[in-house]
Amino acid sequence: MPDVHRRLVPALAVVVLTLVACDGGRPDDASVSSSASPDASSVDLAPGIAALYAGNAPSPEEADESDCFGDALLDRLGGTDLEAAGIVVDGAVVTALPVLDADTATQWVQAQHECIDFVEVSTRALGAQSKGRVAAGAYADCLRAALTGAEVDAALVDTLTGAFDTEAVAALGRAQADCARSASPPD
Repeated sequence: MPDVHRRLVPALAVVVLTLVACDGGRPDDASVSSSASPDASSVDLAPGIAALYAGNAPSPEEADESDCFGDALLDRLGGTDLEAAGIVVDGAVVTALPVLDADTATQWVQAQHECIDFVEVSTRALGAQSKGRVAAGAYADCLRAALTGAEVDAALVDTLTGAFDTEAVAALGRAQADCARSASPPD
């Protein structure tokens, strides 16, 4: 396998994990935002959800996407739902996303659809990882042809629920790797 492919394939798995921001654990006191408030239903949780989604140093585009996502998720799930899911603890959004139940994960993925195009985000991440060596348009076209939206959704829901060993996750990883290879220049 050419050297660039050995570096890109593991990076593609990170794209899925980055998009779902899943650390696989329940929040502890250290992972709760310092802007705690006792009542999740009475505070604006959107900025905390946006920060949870985008991380510490989002690009301007990522910040816009995450702001949209915060609002979209709150349109689907209220403060009580977010507390039950472990996304909000003591009125504050956690800083590390817990493993979610299937219903909450599905709502999360649907909120993503309103604001984020998975293929575009995957393409941006791969472009950054490969330092532009991968033809972005070819990769995006390949990935769109390789998987349906429902297949991508299934993989994202699986990762959010901690089910990393499913066929849906494996199929997404294979498609990303195959498309990266086909869109890369020969070594």
